[in-house]
Amino acid sequence: MSRDEDGWWRAAVPANRDSRYGFVLDDDPTVLPDPRSPRQPDGVHAPSQLHEVDPDAWTDRDWTGRRLAGSVAYELHVGTFTPRAPSTPPSTTSTTSWTSASGSSN
Repeated sequence: MSRDEDGWWRAAVPANRDSRYGFVLDDDPTVLPDPRSPRQPDGVHAPSQLHEVDPDAWTDRDWTGRRLAGSVAYELHVGTFTPRAPSTPPSTTSTTSWTSASGSSN
């Protein structure tokens, strides 16, 4: 791999469109997934998969998105809002109530 002008490490290798890949660091034989991969079909600890977005699959060409001004972006981590397993320490659980713009809870 070599570093490009933007600081990203890159390698060009022959591969099929849906090939699985990973990285081996130093002398450790463990294959690690690509932390920047958009496709992890078997989870975050398994090899990454090449992914190419099909522009013909996009059916909403006239959609321009939503205005960001006045919007709220909320990132939800599913594990945080999932009931804990018996082996999970209580400190990793979380509860919440949802409030809509009108103030009513769901």
